[in-house]
Amino acid sequence: MTPRKIATAAAAFAVVFAGAACASTTTGTIAQIATNKRDSPNLVFVRMNPQPTPEACATNTAWSYVFSMTTDTDKKTFALLEGALLAGRTVIITGTGACADYSTIESGNTVILN
Repeated sequence: MTPRKIATAAAAFAVVFAGAACASTTTGTIAQIATNKRDSPNLVFVRMNPQPTPEACATNTAWSYVFSMTTDTDKKTFALLEGALLAGRTVIITGTGACADYSTIESGNTVILN
């Protein structure tokens, strides 16, 4: 492989994974989950303990992450979040690095139940 091809491949790799590198990851317990049918339908708000270091867009520090609840997979994520809250289990939540679902709270991406 030529140096130019290596550099091109490295640049493409960096662009693809740049968003994931900027996303927050928090290990802890879920302190609170909430929905707001009137103002934010199809969204679930999650507060972690401890709170993550917020992304630049995440100016609403009351909530750690927001998850969209529009697909069957989203609803399974909600069940996992709810179960972790009720059982007091530790979770690892990774955000998207963006505030796509709610302009002032980082969108959640991955939930791992420990």
